Amino acid sequence: MAQVTAVNISERKRGYQHMIKGTITSINISKEKGVVKTPVDTAICKCDHGIVGDAHAGNWHRQISLLADESVDTMRDICPLELDAGIFAENINTRGIELKT
Repeated sequence: MAQVTAVNISERKRGYQHMIKGTITSINISKEKGVVKTPVDTAICKCDHGIVGDAHAGNWHRQISLLADESVDTMRDICPLELDAGIFAENINTRGIELKT
């Protein structure tokens, strides 16, 4: 589990920045689209590309996808299946970072 001590979130439209704290609980990649992603220990993120080695990387709108573990917890409460990291094809699972707004 990777601890994020500070993430700089820029909101240029409003002209301010603020810092948030949270945890990356999993980094996940897949070589092909349409399959469950597999957790990895480390990843290289490339600007205007995404995670090196991931099928969704490239010059398009979905380079890196994030999913809050809190959202997965909601699904775990109602779903009898094992919902491991990467099952929703997300690249990064987080905890303690508001991603829904």
